[in-house]
Formats: sequence, C-alpha cells, structure tokens
Amino acid sequence: MKYFTLDWYHAVDDNFDRDRSASQQYTRHLEEMQGVLPADVLALARLPGVEDALVVKVRHDRARQILSLTLRAGYIGIGYYDLILNYQGAEITHEDEQVLALVARTTRDSRRHESDLARHELDMAEDGRIEHSMLFHPGRSFTIHCETLVWVWLPRRDRKFPRRFDRFPGGPTKPA
Repeated sequence: MKYFTLDWYHAVDDNFDRDRSASQQYTRHLEEMQGVLPADVLALARLPGVEDALVVKVRHDRARQILSLTLRAGYIGIGYYDLILNYQGAEITHEDEQVLALVARTTRDSRRHESDLARHELDMAEDGRIEHSMLFHPGRSFTIHCETLVWVWLPRRDRKFPRRFDRFPGGPTKPA
C-alpha cells in the first residue's frame, strides 16, 4: 500500500484531512495510470461500495498460478454484490497469503467477522505486472501480483451469505 498505509490507517480516525489527502493523491495516481493499467482494472479501482467488503471465498491454484477471491461488497444505497476477482499469473508471498487466510478464516458469516476491507489500491509493479493491495480492519494487509486481473460483479439481495468453516480451503494453516 502506497497511499492507504498502515500509518494512514492508524491515524485516519483522528485526522479527516489525512484521509482526504491520501484519497486525492491516489485519485491523481489513477489518472496517471490511464493507458498504463488496463481500463477494466482502473474501473475496479473506482468501483463504489468495495470498502467494508467481506471475504466470501478464496481459491488458490498455485501450480497454475490462479487465485480467485470473492468479496461481498456494497451497501443499502447502491445495493449489494459479489465482487469476483480472478488473478491469472498470480503471485502472493507466503506471509501475505497467511494474512489472506487469516482474514478469510475469521469471517464466519456477514455478521460474525474480524476483518472487513478498509481500502484497496491498484498499481503497476516495476516488473510490469498488476499489483493489487488490500488493507483490512484491523490493520491487516496483503498484496497480489498478477499478469491479468479479470473481475465481475454479481448483484445480491443483501449482505448475508452462508456460514462456512473454511473460506480458504487449501490455504496456509499457520496463523499470520
């Protein structure tokens, strides 16, 4: 995370101007990324209702380098939806995958969860891959690098989703 850092996260409740400044800097950065990042990736960066999203399901096929992450996003004013993110040529460090597993496995259902999405950032890494960073409450972050990022959203009636014991089957089991 370059704009919505852990320092930003811990100070933002006390400083509205700091939040606004980070948001404005990130918006300017996205404008600079026009023509660098694919248009659909930039659209994802601007998608409303992603903040406060919950992890519904994670699948990671390490051999094929495919990671799929489903988030329940939205709010009453715009409606709810599942945001399905498919990362191809995906790479995530073991440490970051442990954080993702912790976020996923502490989400029991739409009412019982430890982590919801605070902010996310999309960028182009130095090696030319797409970089997607996510910061979840309470200060848990991870980054996924990929060759391509394909996403879809599916409308849902509400924020509710079924209780599941393991939202990341096959994911790392050692706590982050």
